[in-house]
Parts: sequence; structure tokens; C-alpha cells
Amino acid sequence: MAETEPRVNKNKIDGSPGIKRIATLLAILAPGIAATGCTIHSHVDELPVSQPLAPMPKPSWEVGTTWHYLAKWKLFDSGTRVWRQVEAQRDDLHRLITNQGCKVTQADWFTPAVHVRDCRAAGAGFTQEVTPTFDTWPLEGGIKQQVKRVGDTWPLQVGKSWHYKTSGVNSRGWEWEEMDSRCVVESEVRVEIPAGGFDTFKVVCESKWWKGTWYVAPSLGTYALYISDPDLTERKRYEYLETSPPELSGP
Repeated sequence: MAETEPRVNKNKIDGSPGIKRIATLLAILAPGIAATGCTIHSHVDELPVSQPLAPMPKPSWEVGTTWHYLAKWKLFDSGTRVWRQVEAQRDDLHRLITNQGCKVTQADWFTPAVHVRDCRAAGAGFTQEVTPTFDTWPLEGGIKQQVKRVGDTWPLQVGKSWHYKTSGVNSRGWEWEEMDSRCVVESEVRVEIPAGGFDTFKVVCESKWWKGTWYVAPSLGTYALYISDPDLTERKRYEYLETSPPELSGP
């Protein structure tokens, strides 16, 4: 199915730059960590897996669990340690808090954030808050979205695909419709990072405005590596460091 061009009302957005800014803003928060920079760190050596992977069910995100990553971008090649912690959960949604104080509510890593607060995305110039119709947590301005997922994400296995249709309005009255993003589990690959070698599912999600690749390791219950498209978004590369269980929660 061909990708549908976003449709906008006559209110404020009269061309693609406004749509691109909003779409890029939402993409910036996909892993729940914001950064700035230029093009580097996009190369990944994809090796054969040590053994075929079984389908991966959705991991359990226990409150208090903290994931630590090394974020890399051009001005800081050695990387900066960042973290995200499960602060609360309800039904299929989890609220994460990041080292920057952002509170991001999402169903999983691939699904567009359904609520973001106390966070300034790189280059955005304002705090965004996102809430689709299926989230009833408080909203105070920012951006409201309706997100529809078509297809099942879990369990992950090669060949599975799904997509999202997003529409919404921001606090300035700008509206957008039919912004599509698609995800596919492309392959099973092994990646080598400083924390070790991990067999992963390579999941690629993209739209007209952004692209992200997650290397999800069943042995970790999270992604070992995340790469954003250097031509479309500002974030670059996040390498897994360690996980702190709830009893040792905190940065």
C-alpha cells in the first residue's frame, strides 16, 4: 500500500516543513532519550546469529527497572551515559523517566509515544505532551494524537510487520492527518558492542520523515543497539550498558 501524504487543515500548517518538524519531534523521543548532533555512528557490523532465535514475546517491564545506555553523537564520540527507568505501568502502557527528566508513556519501543511531559526535545523549543484516545492520563496542552496500530507486534519474529496511522493537533491549533509509520522485523543478526555480543531481532521502523532501527536482544529483554537515520533525525546511536533491577533501581 502506497504511503499517504499527511493532510493538514488550513489553520496553521500550510506545507510539509511544519509536519516534518512535528514528526521529527515525535521520533526524537522514540527511545525516551533526546540528544543533538550530526551524522556519525550509523554503521553496524551485522553478523550471523550463534543460533536461530525463538519468537520473542513482549518483555515484562517491571516498575523500578532501569536500563543504561551509551549515547553517541558527533560532538561526543566517546559517548554519554544515559538511562531510562520504568516509573509506572497500567494495562499495556508504561511510563518511563529518563536521565533528562522526561516522562514518556508508551506501549513498547516501536509505538509512537502516547504521552510525553517534562521534556524538551532537541531543537523543539517547547515541551511536548502527547496523548492518543486510548490513554487517559492527564494532558495539559502540547500535542494530542490518535494512534492506530494495524497488525501485531509481538511476539517478534522475522517477516512480521505492522504499521501505525497517526493524526492529531497541537496546542497552537495545527492539525495533521494520516501520518503513517511502518515497522518490519527484517532479520536475525548478531551485534557486537562493548557490553558483549548479542543475538538480536533487527526491527526497522520508518515513515516519510524518520527512520529508526532497533536490535532487540531476547537475552536482555531490551534492545542492545538503536540507530536513527542520520539524514532524517538528530539522534544517532545508543549502545546497551547494563540493567539495574527494581531492588537496585535508580541511576
